[in-house]
Amino acid sequence: MVQTQRRARLLTPYLMPSPKRGIIGHSKYAERLRKQVVAAARDRSRRPVLVFGEPGLEKSNIAALVHFNSPIARNGPIACLDCARLDTAGISSEIFGRGDKEGLVEAIGDGTLVLQNVHKLSPGVLQRLVRLLADGTYRRLACAPAGAHITPIVSIVSLASMDCLHGVRAHGDEEDGADGDGKGNGNGNGQPMRRATCRVVMTASRQVAQVDENLVTVIKVPPLRLRPADVKDLQKYFLSQLARRRAHAAAGSGGGTAAGGARATPRLELTPAALRQLESYTWPGNIKEVKVAVERALQQVETDAAQAVKSEKAAVRTAKLSEDVFWMLKQKKDIFRVNLLTASPALRSFLRSDLWPNAINFNFTAYVYPAIVAMLMFGPQDRLHNPALAVFWDYWWPLVFLSFPLLGRVWCAVCPFMIWGELVQKWRTSPAGGAAKLLKWPKEQAEAYGPPFLFSLFAAILMWEEVWDLPHTADLSGWLLLLITAGAVACSSIFERRFWCRYLCPIGGMNGLFAKLSVTEVRARQGVCAGECTTYHCIKGGPAQLPEGLATDGCPLGSHPAQLVDNHDCVNCMSCVKACPNGSVEVRLRPPGTDLWSGHTASAAEVSLMFMLLGAVYLHDLPQLLGQVGLDASALGLTSVTPQHILTSFAVLFAPGLAAWGADVAGRAAAARGLNIVDFVQRRLPWNNAARAGAPATVPAAPHPLASMSGVLGSADLMQAAEPPPFVELAYGYLPLVWFATVSYYLPSLMGEAGQILPITAAFLGADGSGLPAVSVEGDIITFLQGFLLLFGGFTATVLSRKLAAAPFKSFAPQLLGIAAFTAELWALQVAPHHWLQ
Repeated sequence: MVQTQRRARLLTPYLMPSPKRGIIGHSKYAERLRKQVVAAARDRSRRPVLVFGEPGLEKSNIAALVHFNSPIARNGPIACLDCARLDTAGISSEIFGRGDKEGLVEAIGDGTLVLQNVHKLSPGVLQRLVRLLADGTYRRLACAPAGAHITPIVSIVSLASMDCLHGVRAHGDEEDGADGDGKGNGNGNGQPMRRATCRVVMTASRQVAQVDENLVTVIKVPPLRLRPADVKDLQKYFLSQLARRRAHAAAGSGGGTAAGGARATPRLELTPAALRQLESYTWPGNIKEVKVAVERALQQVETDAAQAVKSEKAAVRTAKLSEDVFWMLKQKKDIFRVNLLTASPALRSFLRSDLWPNAINFNFTAYVYPAIVAMLMFGPQDRLHNPALAVFWDYWWPLVFLSFPLLGRVWCAVCPFMIWGELVQKWRTSPAGGAAKLLKWPKEQAEAYGPPFLFSLFAAILMWEEVWDLPHTADLSGWLLLLITAGAVACSSIFERRFWCRYLCPIGGMNGLFAKLSVTEVRARQGVCAGECTTYHCIKGGPAQLPEGLATDGCPLGSHPAQLVDNHDCVNCMSCVKACPNGSVEVRLRPPGTDLWSGHTASAAEVSLMFMLLGAVYLHDLPQLLGQVGLDASALGLTSVTPQHILTSFAVLFAPGLAAWGADVAGRAAAARGLNIVDFVQRRLPWNNAARAGAPATVPAAPHPLASMSGVLGSADLMQAAEPPPFVELAYGYLPLVWFATVSYYLPSLMGEAGQILPITAAFLGADGSGLPAVSVEGDIITFLQGFLLLFGGFTATVLSRKLAAAPFKSFAPQLLGIAAFTAELWALQVAPHHWLQ
């Protein structure tokens, strides 16, 4: 009896209460975790249990579930000890005992001992624990020497974590009070081996390498980011707990009976947008963070809820928690993003309607496009008499470029080439067309051979445009449109969806490149998709699905909006916005060019295309370019269809890319030579300094050449030695300059010639259009705007290069010099000839 009372007093500070809750959630991870807990609880051999996982997963609660669901041990005591709270001697003493004082292993008897944060145990204590797990034996520590200080245990600790143990039993444990032969003599210099009857349940935040997993039952608790579906159940549970707690508090506060207090507490619910906010968050703090977030959100709306209860409309007694009260849960990457669908219900209605883009495509563009091609093929051949040619080069092409930074690849959503491709596709799959079964995409081959094909076709088109003067030749412009349309129709008749747009279309490749500069994006919340979606209608298409999903054919490019890392493969058709039944897909406003430094994949083919587009800007001004070096383009046969004109066009197209790449190679080579010089000086400066001081001429060893230079060169100089990213990644810094230069070139067409559309249309119809209104901007204003665009393009390219390099400017000086040189040459071609500054 005395021993029982003594053990009860010893265990009192460590006793654990019954579990606070079970395993909440319906995901496959939660179901598997429940099965593991039940299996561990019903284990009649009472094997040790190791519960490990990230912080905040309530692993000690799982340990309690194992104990209290065990038919053998549920009536026995359960004690908990945090291994991170004591030093090595203290934790060994508390677990195993010391001298005549028994430890928790002995005091707990047939109960359960929960050891938290096992991964923080010292190697010596861990070896003693491994022995206990392996054969159930242990030994008390020897009595402390006279005058030695023993750290007392403080109190029971909160739930923490733990790890897996794997290891071998050690010899010569210095804390083991055994004699050399391992036999205890009972005199305090050695302790006998004892056998434990308790069950040990350990928790840890990470795996521990010393304990063999064959000794224990391992329960790995998955983090909440892998099971976002459980967030919905967790928030419901915590909200109900909070409501019940507030009801009890109201009942005991003197404001009425318990029933009256319950009536004074509104029901708590989350709006769908708030639930999506919770599911899309990654929850680094796991379950504990969910609880804290719900409590904080409730505190923010508590005043409004109380006012709602007092109002006459409080019969429903429901407090709604919107996404605004969960502002603290925004991902870092989402801080500067705004969901336009939420901000503008009218925009949401438009994008989810059949008007965008199907009605526009099949009720308007499908009929207008053939008429424009016919006008180009059979109408007047010059821009002053053919409105289709003027619309092509004065409106369509410049406006496509202007759309990129605002709406990304939106042109592809209403592209007339693919409209006819889809019409042929629908005919092929209909009974009238033989009900053909279209082929799946050969993705591996398309990704391997698509970029070279796209690049080569675009190079041929640009050369064709320059040598045969397509902007002023209507029928050739019509043939260009028919060529691209033929590619779309041919691929659509063979493959499903928009194979041509995804891999082969030259215009689509350019659109995807510049779309990365856009201030808008279409993305889905990964947590919502993983937690709620079961149909994948956003990709595959399908019938309407409640509560919000509409019938669609799925994404034409086969892209999942939650997996997009940039705008390259999104054509803004909004099929995913219409199809998603959970409201996961958002159209966001964001900082421009975010794709370029937040996860996009750099591509050599894409970089080559970018520089070729820059070369096209120079190619458009080929006579002026040659005039700068004293050559006459006409005398050289470079103003007509000649072989030398074709070869020169290809050379100009590829020159900017080769120049930028060559400058980067030369700069890296120079930097490498500079680093060798620094290393040379570094290794000799200590010797020189020592010699001046009269010290022995020895060269001290340095762990790294740059490490010992910090006191000589300083941190700024060391940063200058940092190597920038590879050229294929850093080269995207030129992208803003390429876009601004292209827009600058087409600005006179858009702001000058485009205003003549009414007189041109009248001339096409055989009428005199001299009296019709025409709009044009003064030439000096256009030139001023061109100069501004070029300077701003050079500035933004410099800023973006700095962002991509993540290093001082000196480390990527060749690219800065390239940006300056390209900008200066563009200024000389587009701005200087007009002398607007004089």
